[in-house]
Amino acid sequence: MVPEVVDPVIQSESPKIVQEIYRGSLSEPESQRILELRNYYAGEGDIVVYNDIQRLRQEVGTIEGWKQTKEKAREELKQVPGDILEKLLERFSPLIKNLPAGHSRGHFLRDTAYLTAIFQDNEISEHDSVEVFVGMVGGMYHDIGNSVADRYDEAKRFSGHAEIGSDIFGRTATGLLGENLIKMSKLVIAGHTHYLRDRIMTKGEQTRSLKPYDDEVVQGERIAYWWTRQSDRMDAQGPIMDVRHILTKAEPTEDFDGREFHKVWESSGDDFKHQFSTVLRTAEKRVQLESPESTQNVLEHLTMFARSNFNSALPYAKYDNPLYSNLITAAAEEQAEFVQDALSQNINLTPEKREEAFEAFFKLSNMLEPAKNTPATIGLLRDKFKLLSEEDQSKWAHAFKGLVERLYPRMHLRISKVLENKTRQVSDQDEEAKNRVQGIIDNHLHPLALEIWETFSPSKIF
Repeated sequence: MVPEVVDPVIQSESPKIVQEIYRGSLSEPESQRILELRNYYAGEGDIVVYNDIQRLRQEVGTIEGWKQTKEKAREELKQVPGDILEKLLERFSPLIKNLPAGHSRGHFLRDTAYLTAIFQDNEISEHDSVEVFVGMVGGMYHDIGNSVADRYDEAKRFSGHAEIGSDIFGRTATGLLGENLIKMSKLVIAGHTHYLRDRIMTKGEQTRSLKPYDDEVVQGERIAYWWTRQSDRMDAQGPIMDVRHILTKAEPTEDFDGREFHKVWESSGDDFKHQFSTVLRTAEKRVQLESPESTQNVLEHLTMFARSNFNSALPYAKYDNPLYSNLITAAAEEQAEFVQDALSQNINLTPEKREEAFEAFFKLSNMLEPAKNTPATIGLLRDKFKLLSEEDQSKWAHAFKGLVERLYPRMHLRISKVLENKTRQVSDQDEEAKNRVQGIIDNHLHPLALEIWETFSPSKIF
């Protein structure tokens, strides 16, 4: 039996909601209910969710199923209250607060701000109100499954964080959104990971597979998938991604690299030294090595992500609008700049200068990724960086100094300037649906985004 969803009551005021989520803590009853949800999804809920997603894909995943569901969702959209974003945040707040370092409440909030930036492009006027609303919801809640499922345990379960997040969204949003809006939102949340190959999972003696989602945009249909992914991708490029990824490597993690779940080292210390080695190997070089030595290190992973933005042969960016493309390209260039700083030669900092740079990085990390486990994660990093040679410590300290003083302030200012503008107008022949969504964007999403982005001002690092 699935546990009851946590449902707190806080005031529906954008600034207050943002700060409550960013700074608030869980009550004992909320923590207990989340533990029950974790146990459910680790146990019987694992296969239940997997089967439910397969049924949902059959019903809504085809282009005809999407269109038919959308027509029903359009009528539901007209009944959505103007303050639906605040109402959803109220209901989801305990789950958001429980998100872990690397995928924390900070990541959740920033994705909400990025949606507003995405909607600054004229492209929004080419799509109907249902697509816009579903893309908005998916962009906000795609990672909510990380609150009750460990992101890097996906090789050991049939339902990963995307599928679990889809299920959580459906259960939690019931009563606030109509059935068909929920179905569409669940599907884009489940499909946000954008795996290009079948993902094979084995649990005990059972094996299941998840195939890539049918996400091709046909005459504007299904663009909501891509807005969901774009909000996520924006936080996976540039200075913030540097911080997020490093936090996830305080301990060994098994992640899916597009082909398989990679292995980790038997020793936590050896895994850390591998991950934070200041070398950049080619894919051709790594494929000749045995696992786990062939696993990408931190700098290689960040480089792969940065380069994927410019590789026209990869499908991730094929529906990026011009404004978004400019924003993420700038972020990818900053990510590459960080990597080059970490590869710099003849860097020999004193222990005092190294410590100063590390501590500044940890303060930035704490601001960007507030989570229950962030202090412990920073503590692990503080200890484990001492495992590296003094030369490598100096290289990382040099890169961290540039990240805190140059790269992050530049990136924050760039997004701030975009958020100063008004969002573009939604296009829809149905005036009632169009006005409903436009009002939600102008009067609720945009104010939320401004409050969120100010929360991450570089001036608040120290």
